[in-house]
Amino acid sequence: MDLLTNPWFISFLAMGFMVSNIMALKYVSKLKLGQFNKSQKQKEALEKKKLEEDAKGNENNNEGSNEADSESNNDSNSDTEK
Repeated sequence: MDLLTNPWFISFLAMGFMVSNIMALKYVSKLKLGQFNKSQKQKEALEKKKLEEDAKGNENNNEGSNEADSESNNDSNSDTEK
């Protein structure tokens, strides 16, 4: 019983508690940063996909308008031939 009231023993327990909490905080903070980086990479990948889809959509729209233009040109050419 005398050991539990010894100031050296109490100091050792307090230091052990503080050191273990600091070590746990360092471990948890690294985990959170890793998740943050992953979510940033996922957001960048989604943005990149959206940009690629928009570019493809614009190309398809341009091709459609070119086809419409060529059809109207063909109509106007046929009118001038008559």
